[in-house]
Amino acid sequence: EKGEMTISTKKIQEQLTKNLLFPIVLDLLSDRAMCGYELMSIIKKNYGVTLGASTMYPTLNHLETKKLITSEWNMDNLRPKKVYKLTHEGQDVLHYSIGSLSLICKTLDNANAKTDRNMEIGVLIG
Repeated sequence: EKGEMTISTKKIQEQLTKNLLFPIVLDLLSDRAMCGYELMSIIKKNYGVTLGASTMYPTLNHLETKKLITSEWNMDNLRPKKVYKLTHEGQDVLHYSIGSLSLICKTLDNANAKTDRNMEIGVLIG
């Protein structure tokens, strides 16, 4: 039974990370410009979620289409790399997203605390 819970928490973490991929990528690019592979590696390290190229590159293309990031080819290495960089508009969207997510988390936390209090009251009354 405990093994099942571990699997479901991993699935939850994976789903949340994928659903929040836009602000996660914008946040990582707010530190410095990076290529897609580097973004995937950092997301794996920080969030414990392995993303494939089939998830990462469409996300980067979408963010670039929305002008939240830009890209340029880095030809310094043997293999050219496309490097992505946050735009001013991307920075604005990131700040709004962080504020919005913070409000959502507070609301969920308050709802959770209310549920806990109601359960305690039920135990006292029951």
